[in-house]
Amino acid sequence: MITAVDISEASAGEARRRVAAAGLANVQVLQGDIFNLLFQPESFDHLFICFVLEHLSRPVEALCILMDFVKPGGTITAIEGIMVLHTSILTALRPTKPFRARSSCKGEPAAMP
Repeated sequence: MITAVDISEASAGEARRRVAAAGLANVQVLQGDIFNLLFQPESFDHLFICFVLEHLSRPVEALCILMDFVKPGGTITAIEGIMVLHTSILTALRPTKPFRARSSCKGEPAAMP
């Protein structure tokens, strides 16, 4: 199952129409706020974030929140406009060690020992 989330109900509605027109039964589109998602911890094998973090006032906090939704051994792909990202998010997205998906992420994602 693929789950897509957009903060805009209009965008989510358009995505739902396109999913239905394509006949895709394995895609659900939800409206939601990245800081208040209702998923259970460790719900996803992979998260794909595209041009989202760069628009947030608290991108590192958002990434930390999202990390809790990834299953152990899962992955996150983030595509962002690198020129506008704060250095703290660049550090978080380019660790020298793998992230621990479930962490007590306070300010910066924790690297695995």
